Amino acid sequence: MDNFLDTSIIIGYAQNEEKFLSFVKDKLESFIVCYFVLDRDISSLIKRMKIIINEVKNKLKDKNYEIQTKDLYKQDIIRIQKFLSLKETQNRSSVEFIDFLDNFQSIFEFRIEFFIQKLIDKKVMPIKEIDFELKSNLFTYTKNHSDANILASGIQHHQENKLILITSDKQDWTKENLEWAIPESSNLRKKYSKIPQIKYV
Repeated sequence: MDNFLDTSIIIGYAQNEEKFLSFVKDKLESFIVCYFVLDRDISSLIKRMKIIINEVKNKLKDKNYEIQTKDLYKQDIIRIQKFLSLKETQNRSSVEFIDFLDNFQSIFEFRIEFFIQKLIDKKVMPIKEIDFELKSNLFTYTKNHSDANILASGIQHHQENKLILITSDKQDWTKENLEWAIPESSNLRKKYSKIPQIKYV
C-alpha cells in the first residue's frame, strides 16, 4: 500500500533526524505526497527557515536584539530557541556558529530537494481539487490549515487508491479526528466511506 507522507516526514529527513532517516532507509512501498505539501507547505517552510536563520544571526550579533516573530509560526519560534540553545552548548564563537547556520540552511534545502526529486514516487491531488467541506470539517478538529488540506487530500486519494497516512504528528493526525470530521450517516461519509489507516514515524 502506498505511503502518503505528511510534510513532517520530509522536514525530519531534511534535518537529518535519525527516526526519519531509518524510515526512508527501510522504504518498501511507494512514497506519495499531495501538491499542497509541495506547493504550499515546503515552499513556506524554506522561506521561514531563512527568516529563522537570520533572526538567530541577528541575536548572536546583538544580545539586545528582539526576535521579530511577525512572519513566523509557533514552531518557528521554538526552532529559533533551539538554535540559540545549541550555540550555548557548543564551544564555538559567534562567527563560527554563523558559518554553521549558513551551512545548515544550504544542506536543509538540498536535502528537501533530494527527497522530492529522488524519493517521492507520486504527486497527487491538485490543490484546486481538495474538497472544501471535507477540508473545513477536518480544520474544525485539527485547528491547522495545512493539516486539514493535507489530510483531505489523503482521504480523497484513498477512496480509489488505498494508502496509509504517514506522519510524526500524534496530536492532530488521529483516527478520532478523521472519524469526527466525517460523521457516520453523514453525506460526507457516504462520499468518503473509506478512512485511511495512520502510522507514526
